[in-house]
Amino acid sequence: MYSPPTPPLRPAAPPAPRPALPHSTTYSAESFDDQVAWFLDRYSGGFQAPLWEGDMRGVGAKSRLKRHRDAAVEQAQKLLSEDRLRFQLTLGNTEQIVTDLSTVLSKTTLVPIGQVKQLDRLDVQQRAALARALVEHLYPRESEGSFAGLIKALSPALSNLRGSWAFVTALRGLVFPKEHACVQPGKFALQARIMHRELPDAGKPSERDYHAYRALAREVERELRQRGLAPRDLLDVLDFMRTTLSPRARATLAGAAGRRRMRLGGDLNARGVA
Repeated sequence: MYSPPTPPLRPAAPPAPRPALPHSTTYSAESFDDQVAWFLDRYSGGFQAPLWEGDMRGVGAKSRLKRHRDAAVEQAQKLLSEDRLRFQLTLGNTEQIVTDLSTVLSKTTLVPIGQVKQLDRLDVQQRAALARALVEHLYPRESEGSFAGLIKALSPALSNLRGSWAFVTALRGLVFPKEHACVQPGKFALQARIMHRELPDAGKPSERDYHAYRALAREVERELRQRGLAPRDLLDVLDFMRTTLSPRARATLAGAAGRRRMRLGGDLNARGVA
């Protein structure tokens, strides 16, 4: 329909304001599907992609790197096996247990090397207490208390227990990677925000809070499997979070979220939503 031009002496009406996007409790600056899309763009075969298996798991590597998970798991399951640890306890060789613990953690990217070196602060009695606590933590004979016992044994060495989540959880995460999660609170917090889940504040590690972190890792694993991906274990899940929530990846995710927001705004405008 023809509309006559606005008379020249009459000011033009101001443009209608752009409708505000409706508030949604399910909207995030990034989405889990954005993470998966970024992951598959880089690793087109998913967790079985040769690039992923080579970079992260160390498959076919000529020499081991700290980020290679398969070698780390193999070493942890050998040096920290129940038979070996209990045999060392029987011999009273607690020093060897602490040495093996240091060896396992120092050869991964899971724990800051500075924290591992802090074990040198422990005297003979403290190292013996740590060895016993480690065995009970990995292979508990009682259902409760092993987590708190390990924290207590580590407290003389670690200057910042609030920052010791990676140290404490990497032990079970390497020995039992299909059942236990290595917790890195910063990445887990970002993942929880994207998935609209609540996590406890990353204070001093505790068994109760650990269960909340592990539940999130399990949920990420389920979401990946529902999308046809097959993480080998919870180390793959952790590295999925680490790679897709890196600064470089998050810049890409933020761009995807911005485009999605613009499309949503355009759709609302087209429908005349105010």
